[in-house]
Amino acid sequence: MNTYNKLLLDEAQAMISLLNKYLDDANLNFEKRQSVTNALEAVVDSLDTAGIIVKDALEFNNKF
Repeated sequence: MNTYNKLLLDEAQAMISLLNKYLDDANLNFEKRQSVTNALEAVVDSLDTAGIIVKDALEFNNKF
């Protein structure tokens, strides 16, 4: 795997762990909770896009 992409995935995993541990204790108001939700939805969409690109490449490589 590309080293930079691996570093990005490691950073994403670290942030996910941090959010899982502390998000409920943050006591965010509605506006900030909505901002967090919007940011997390954007991340999920981006990861989904990356997953589709990799899946398509794997399927293409397996055809030949």
